[in-house]
Amino acid sequence: GTAHADANSSTLRYTCKGPSVQDFRITFSGEKAQTAVISSSQRKQAVVLTLTPTGSGAKYLGPNNEEFWSKGDKAMLEWPRGMHSECTQVK
Repeated sequence: GTAHADANSSTLRYTCKGPSVQDFRITFSGEKAQTAVISSSQRKQAVVLTLTPTGSGAKYLGPNNEEFWSKGDKAMLEWPRGMHSECTQVK
């Protein structure tokens, strides 16, 4: 990151095994990372997800039931709806 970046914003990269998305970036922003924007070269448009309370890990839901769920360096991405990808964070 740069010194000019928003202190409350962070971006992670993931690679996936899945039918719709092979890799994507997710940018968290806001207090407590309440929103996340997912973008991928395999998809035309980015999607904005909102943090949803969950028992373990972090879960984000989008306007068309897109879903991102992460725990540690593993993640599950449902984007578009009904298409699940298993993902791993790129460090």
